[in-house]
Amino acid sequence: MPQVPERRSRRACHCENTGGADGLSFLATQPWAAKARTQRTPTRYIAILSAFAILLASGAAAAARRRPGDDNASGDALAKPLAKESASKEDQWHATFHLEKGHISNVRYANDPLRIEGAWFNDYRGEVSWRNLRERPLPRELRLRVRAKFFPEFSDRDFIEIKPQIHQRFGRTEAILGYVYIPRRLKREGEAGVDGAYFSRHAVDLTVQRKFGKGKPLLVRVRTEAQWDDYRSNVDERDSFTPEISGMMRMRYSPLFVPRVKLSYGVRDAKRDNYNRQEVSFAAGVDSRVSERLVLRFRFRKDWRNYSVPGRFDYANGVKNKDFGRDDEAEQYEVRMEAKLPCFDSLLLTARYRYKDGDSTLPNRDYIVNEFVLGFTYLFSVGS
Repeated sequence: MPQVPERRSRRACHCENTGGADGLSFLATQPWAAKARTQRTPTRYIAILSAFAILLASGAAAAARRRPGDDNASGDALAKPLAKESASKEDQWHATFHLEKGHISNVRYANDPLRIEGAWFNDYRGEVSWRNLRERPLPRELRLRVRAKFFPEFSDRDFIEIKPQIHQRFGRTEAILGYVYIPRRLKREGEAGVDGAYFSRHAVDLTVQRKFGKGKPLLVRVRTEAQWDDYRSNVDERDSFTPEISGMMRMRYSPLFVPRVKLSYGVRDAKRDNYNRQEVSFAAGVDSRVSERLVLRFRFRKDWRNYSVPGRFDYANGVKNKDFGRDDEAEQYEVRMEAKLPCFDSLLLTARYRYKDGDSTLPNRDYIVNEFVLGFTYLFSVGS
């Protein structure tokens, strides 16, 4: 059996490269952010998972005893952005627009790995949905989400995300079929004569969720996804296919306390073995309505990545497998705020802070990320 290198102390910088809509930019830590680190013990993560499991289990029991009159509509609205409460259930068309300005502490230049700086970015998101109010056959709801994130000084990190969805309800059960297209790193700085995205991501996902209990306080969701990454021809060895499955539970105890947990597992099969890996993620969070105009949210996430590289050397391609023996861990904490502005119920002020700390068995693969974001959200709806 090959020996896996021991985890090293943090002495160098590395860029963050996480999947999903919120992790599409490559990020890295400054050398001055380096710090020594001891091996983490899994005890506290087991304790966190156990605590949330107990809360949800007790909540499920309470849900069975809940009376219809005990349901609090404002608590249920915590599952969605605060502005969506302004939308009438009788309206057929709904639209939400987000405009955010943020700063990320560490971004690495694509063509100069040693050049690492903080950077400002603009994040634009929009969502349009149509609801079938007349109980026609499929579908119950159609939804389109579009996102664009631009770095004025790091254009090689720009990306666009397009996500159409079809929703159908069967009583308390809802099925959602979605597709995601993400052309990523739209421009390579200093790469003359080359156009198009550095790589594109395609994904198809199916989600099934159901609400339980009187007043529907407990939500259980299962999601499966198939994801393809298609790189430019000069780096197509990174092309990959990744199936993933995840489960989520959310319990609405009261407007002040709405906890949730999520567990996911995925396996990436790349064109070249050096990029194969398995990933496990655990996430937990709490939503809290402090007042009728203010909602606070806290999120925690822990990722484990194991690169299943068969050997130190790739004889077929005549190169060394740099990720042999690699094992990564990352913790992320995020705090969000949504506040309705006075006299403008459809306009929200949003703010969030994210901290991420990554650790690896390989040198130069550790990083720290600090991100601050401030923005506005506007919603409107139109009747049928």
